[in-house]
Amino acid sequence: VLVSATGYTGESGFELYLDLEETGPSAAVGLWDRIMARAESYALRPAGLGARDTLRLEAGLALYGNDLDETTTPLEAGLEWLTRLEKGEFIGSAMLKEQKERGVARRLTGFVMKGKRQIPRSGYDICLEDGKKIGTVTSGSHSILLDRGIGLGYLPPELGAEGTVLFIPIRNKLLPAEVTKPPFFKKRTN
Repeated sequence: VLVSATGYTGESGFELYLDLEETGPSAAVGLWDRIMARAESYALRPAGLGARDTLRLEAGLALYGNDLDETTTPLEAGLEWLTRLEKGEFIGSAMLKEQKERGVARRLTGFVMKGKRQIPRSGYDICLEDGKKIGTVTSGSHSILLDRGIGLGYLPPELGAEGTVLFIPIRNKLLPAEVTKPPFFKKRTN
C-alpha cells in the first residue's frame, strides 16, 4: 500500500494506492474494512469524488479536464508561480515568454453567485448584463461552507477584477455573480 498526502482538496487527507493486479480486489476491500473499523475512534471519515470536487473548488484549485487542458497555458490558468521562465529553455518556454510579454487573452477567474440556491455548472455561459457571452463556467458547485454557488471560468482579463458583476444564465434567467479571487474559503487557524 502506498499512502499519499497529495490529496487535491485543500484539506488534510490521504489517498491509498494498491496494486490490484498483485493483491487482487479483495485486498482493497479488506483494507477498507479494517480502516473503517477503527475510523470512528480517530474521527476519520471517507470522502468521495463529490466531496473532493466541492472542497478543491472552495480552495480555488483548478482540476485538469475541467479548468486545465492541453489548450491552456500556466499563465492563463494563474499558475505562473509554477513556471520559472528565467531558469532556462524548456518545451514551450519561448511561447510562454511571448505570452507573458503581450499578456493573456483569457484568465481563469473565480466568482460567487449573489443569491442562494443558484448553482453554476460546468458548461454554463458567463455573460454581461445584456446577455452577451464572455466566457464559460469550467467548474461550478454549491459551496457548503459559503452557502452560495461558486465557480471558475475563463474571462478576458479586463473583466476579471475583483468585485466585477457577471451574469450566469440559470433556468432561463441571468443571475448575478461577483468576481472573487480564490480561495473562496480560507481555513481558520487556531
